[in-house]
Amino acid sequence: MDFSLVFIGHALLAIGGFDSTHPHIIGIDIFTENHYICGMRFFEKYIPGDRRINPALLWDYDTERIDPLQCKRLIATRVIQLGKLEDFYAAFDTFGGIEEFALIAKNEVTGLDAKDLNFICYAFDLKKEETQCYKRAQSRKRLLNS
Repeated sequence: MDFSLVFIGHALLAIGGFDSTHPHIIGIDIFTENHYICGMRFFEKYIPGDRRINPALLWDYDTERIDPLQCKRLIATRVIQLGKLEDFYAAFDTFGGIEEFALIAKNEVTGLDAKDLNFICYAFDLKKEETQCYKRAQSRKRLLNS
C-alpha cells in the first residue's frame, strides 16, 4: 500500500496507509473503549497494567525512594522529552490513565521545547495556549520585553 509520512513532533504519521515501523500510529479513528481519542491514535495499544517508570529516565534520582505522585511533573517531563512508547504506557499506569497524564502534561509540565510542546498538544488534543508550558514561555517573553 502506498503511503506518505509526515513528521510531527516525535511521531511519524502515516497518511493513506499503514506504516509498519510505527504500528501504534495508524491514522484517523473514532471513539473506541479504553483508547484515548484525538485526531490520531498514538496510544492505540495501551492496555492498563502495572508497568513501572523506566529508571533510565530518572538517572539522577534514587528510583527506589522517589514518590511518583510527588514528582509527577519531573516524571511527565522526562517521559515527554526522552520516553519511548512503553514509557508513556508506564506513565499512564502510574498516574491513572491517559486522561490523567494529559492533565499533568497540560497543567504542570513546563520548560518543554517547541517540538515537545507540539507533540503533546497533538497527541492529547490540547491547545497550546491552554498549557502551562506555553503560558510560562509567554510570560517570560513579556517580562524580557518590558
